[in-house]
Amino acid sequence: MKRTIRPLYFDSIRPGALEGYLEHMAQRGWRLRKICCGFGLFDAAAPQNTRYRVENVQSEQEEIDDLTYMQKDFYQECGWEYLRCMAPGQYLFRADDPDVPEFHTDHEIEADTYRELLRREKRWLRINAVIMVAWLAMILAIMGYECNRYGFWGSWIRLAQGRVSVTLWLLTFAICLIQLVLRGRRIARLSRLIADGR
Repeated sequence: MKRTIRPLYFDSIRPGALEGYLEHMAQRGWRLRKICCGFGLFDAAAPQNTRYRVENVQSEQEEIDDLTYMQKDFYQECGWEYLRCMAPGQYLFRADDPDVPEFHTDHEIEADTYRELLRREKRWLRINAVIMVAWLAMILAIMGYECNRYGFWGSWIRLAQGRVSVTLWLLTFAICLIQLVLRGRRIARLSRLIADGR
């Protein structure tokens, strides 16, 4: 059987991008078999009008790892095959029948789910900001110690001569800063989507 592996990008704010890509692959004759580590394994099949949907499931728990058997059975009875958990509270389904009804017709329920996602994103933004400030404080403390001991230029020379620990601190700080900026952009985009009613 012919197979192909393709990278898959999932953005919890815009699940339609993944849905559209998987539907495009099905129309070209590639049926999703498995998703692992950001890659999709596709089997060659006859071209189909298969539909894929990412369902947002709210739970009393903060985050649920998987749907219960009752929930999976309910979706199966409605014509949707459960594939996998894409993110906490977001699950991927497939329907081979193009006439199967959509999950939601009430957009207010969907908006509530995205408001919850926005709240979660803001919480992670605050956590990232605290980590970044802690990293910056440690970097400044180390550099201050080095400057007092070896002078300003001496500390930079020592850094260039192989002070791996400080280099790792700076690299970690840069990664944290990039995550902070990206999360801020996601929050802004999600806020706009909720405000526009999409």
